Amino acid sequence: QAMKAERDAHMQKRINGTKAFYASLSAEQQQIFDKETAQAMGRTGGDMHRMQHGGGHHGRH
Repeated sequence: QAMKAERDAHMQKRINGTKAFYASLSAEQQQIFDKETAQAMGRTGGDMHRMQHGGGHHGRH
């Protein structure tokens, strides 16, 4: 449980940093970020804008 808590805290720190970085981008830069991130993750959806506003990846894990 302690290791999981540590991983979760690390992941939350990364998420917060990514959200702060994303918020600093222009709309055009955000679109590019979304496209490049989706390609890098092997997906065609789930952009950062939707994740920040309650959307994101839904499905089975």
